[in-house]
Amino acid sequence: AGFALTNYRRFNLSNDVSYSIRPGLEFLERGLGWNRGDAYSIIEHIDRERDARTLKIILDQGMMTRNGRTWKEKLRVRLDGGFDFDRNGAERYLPIVGKISVWPIQNSSLDIGVTYLPNGIGLRDAWTSFSYSRPGVTISSGYNYRRGDAGLKDYENASLGALTRFAKVWEFGLNASYNLTEQRMDFASYNLTREFHDWIIGFRITDQKAVNRWDFRVSAEMKFP
Repeated sequence: AGFALTNYRRFNLSNDVSYSIRPGLEFLERGLGWNRGDAYSIIEHIDRERDARTLKIILDQGMMTRNGRTWKEKLRVRLDGGFDFDRNGAERYLPIVGKISVWPIQNSSLDIGVTYLPNGIGLRDAWTSFSYSRPGVTISSGYNYRRGDAGLKDYENASLGALTRFAKVWEFGLNASYNLTEQRMDFASYNLTREFHDWIIGFRITDQKAVNRWDFRVSAEMKFP
């Protein structure tokens, strides 16, 4: 059981720029229960649900600009956190999650996100991604950080992707991932496809550097009108 409350307020900064704020509250309560698989489940294997009473506070903001009669979103900022009233748990606060999305130029996007655990752990993960596309070309990149737990090391990763189409029927793609923690490539994948009248033939080579292996794949896909 639970409920949600939201509000909305818009401010016109100029004739072509507006800023909106959307605060919200979400309350959830779930009592103790059992997840029964069947009537004859062994009592030791009964999965007991977590007693949950949480209050989430959400702040969502955004900026839009107008070009002629068309409004486009240029910025969105979302932050949420809250309180955990679990009677059986030791965590008093919910994870604080933040995300920023920016559309700086046409056909591009930039996203940044973080998750912070206020119950004494701190920053858990952070990531960012960027993409740009135009007719025949798409480029993307990303970065990811995750704090290690249970004896595992922190993990950092960077990725890159590119896709281009040429001569109307050919397409070439590249995807790569680099492990910043261990200073080595995870993998690099190269993909080439050719469109025919009724078929799409593809050939992919993947260098799995993390396991010292090469993968080769040939595919054939029928085109439907």
